[in-house]
Amino acid sequence: MNKGNRSVLWLLKPYLLKYKKLWIWGFVSVALTDIFMLANPWLLKRAIDSLKENVTTIHLALYAGAILCATIISSVFRYFMRQTLIVASRKIEYDFRNDFFTHLLTLDRPYYNKRPTGDIMARATSDIDAVRNMVGPGIMNLSSTIITLAMALPLMITISPKLTLLSMTTMPVITLLVLFLGREVEKRYTKIQEQYSNITADAQENFSGIRVVKAYVQEQAEVDNFSDMNLIYIKRNMSMIKIWGMFFPAIALFGGVALIMVVWFGGKAVALGTMTLGSFVAFISYLLMLIWPMASLGWVIGLYQRGKASLIRLKEILDARPVVADKPGAISRKIIGKIKLQGLRFAYDSSEILKGI
Repeated sequence: MNKGNRSVLWLLKPYLLKYKKLWIWGFVSVALTDIFMLANPWLLKRAIDSLKENVTTIHLALYAGAILCATIISSVFRYFMRQTLIVASRKIEYDFRNDFFTHLLTLDRPYYNKRPTGDIMARATSDIDAVRNMVGPGIMNLSSTIITLAMALPLMITISPKLTLLSMTTMPVITLLVLFLGREVEKRYTKIQEQYSNITADAQENFSGIRVVKAYVQEQAEVDNFSDMNLIYIKRNMSMIKIWGMFFPAIALFGGVALIMVVWFGGKAVALGTMTLGSFVAFISYLLMLIWPMASLGWVIGLYQRGKASLIRLKEILDARPVVADKPGAISRKIIGKIKLQGLRFAYDSSEILKGI
């Protein structure tokens, strides 16, 4: 992460710290969700391997009950995971939007003369929503992916180091794919948001200046212009969808290749008696659990790139300062006396409009 990215993400630090209790409980819930979820394949392994012995119906019922309990507990913690992390992201969205609006009230007229109202509206709505998705679902799925990988891989190595190494051969390709597509998504999403701002600004200007539009009989011209802007917006969205649409099929392809290799070589090991059937089933279960986190990682990268692009756009407004601002510690006093204006000049941007007043 470069210095520019860190400075942008630093904007979220006070909001994250404000709800640190929710984040802590959320991460605990994520860990417990994954722990009980990863317990199921191991219990299934024990149940299948016990079939070779003189297992009774009671023993099988105990294994089934243990799997059911682990599933229920995992689901309960999954609920708490969403009720903490997603709720925290909603609270951050609420606070961030309020602070953004408060900052807008401090800016003076010259700023609003240069910045279209529709552009500000777009940043205050869709861009803040993109930041919320990065902070909420993004962090939640990223933490779940990291914990799943950290816990599933040692269990897979315990079952079969050879099959684990074999199944991981496609991971470098997936990593490179994620990095490449992540950069492309950020570039194209920024262009999409810019065009969305243009559309919003055009609509707002037409609504506020509808009398002028009608007075000069420009209705059809404005309709055509709005239609052209929307076509550009659609093309930019389609451009990103073409890139984004490649990701999940590619993940499924490489995941399928890994699964085929595991089934082929693992099946041979079961046939030769060097691996038990229960271990084989558990290994495939863990592998399938890893395929979704890898696909989810791509989705999370997309959320991060979109959120970062939106945060950059929001920072442009948050960094703006009024031309005339009170000094720190300025005191408000009642003015007594007369005001005399002499030799007054007024300029709009760089053009001098009035002078010698």
